[in-house]
Amino acid sequence: MITIASDNVTVDLNGQTLRVFNTNCAGIANIGDTHSITVKNGKIIGGNYAIDFMYSGNAAGDYTITDLEATSIGSNGGGIYINGDGASVYPRIFLERLKITKPGSSGIIAWGIDGGRIRQNVISDAGGSGIDCFCFNLEIAGNTITKSSNHGLYLRGGSLALAVRSNVISNNLGVGIYLDSVQNAFIQGNNIANNGSDGIATIGAVGNGVTIDNNTISGNGGAGINMTATSSFTVRRNTVTRNGTGGILSTSGSHNVFDDNIVAEHTGTGAIGLKIYGSYNIYSRNRLLGNTTNLDVEQGTGNVDGGGNIETQ
Repeated sequence: MITIASDNVTVDLNGQTLRVFNTNCAGIANIGDTHSITVKNGKIIGGNYAIDFMYSGNAAGDYTITDLEATSIGSNGGGIYINGDGASVYPRIFLERLKITKPGSSGIIAWGIDGGRIRQNVISDAGGSGIDCFCFNLEIAGNTITKSSNHGLYLRGGSLALAVRSNVISNNLGVGIYLDSVQNAFIQGNNIANNGSDGIATIGAVGNGVTIDNNTISGNGGAGINMTATSSFTVRRNTVTRNGTGGILSTSGSHNVFDDNIVAEHTGTGAIGLKIYGSYNIYSRNRLLGNTTNLDVEQGTGNVDGGGNIETQ
């Protein structure tokens, strides 16, 4: 185990492997709210977490972890755990080119983070979610997340100003991307396939700028996009096909926009291509192709057909 007790520290493993036989401690951890720490270039085997950084201070700082492999991690911990939730100034994180395999809980846990990126990581067989995030102003891009026991990407309530782009999220037991009361997020260009529940699920979120754009969503056990009590979202240019319970399903939401989506081949009993319940939603230019029921819109609540929708069986 390596313990870091100072700020502005770089740990370069130089291609070596750090083995941790004690399952009650992390491979690398900090103490005393130390920050501005870099860990790079090596492999960590064992321990409860590969890396465990906690911060509750009031000075801005970064945590950077790059080019690292973490594997065979204990049953109680996760891969990378960074928690700044108790800080008066949240830290930034830069987590890039990591390979995290078989963590006991989530692959990356990032709570209380303001700024940075989680990019080009491969996370597989996590005991929890692939990435579990309570963050602000963060980019999550180019990651591959597979075979998690919970969600692929879990964005916790209160998260704000996130860019989730070009990720491959597949074969997780829960939802591909789960948004819990997230605001000002851009979910774009992701490939979300064969997850056990919904491809994307949004629960109780008031959008204020949330956009779900140009994603490919297919073969998930639940709906392609499932929106419950969700308002002020823009859902556009997505290709949603062959999901279990339907394509894009929105219940009890308002002021959402559904535009230029392709929703096709949802053929199960009761499956609906595009379902819009709630009030003052707009739907336009959607192509609804070969679904059991192509379109189901609640009437008399101010929902508007903006034109250009095409339905074929």
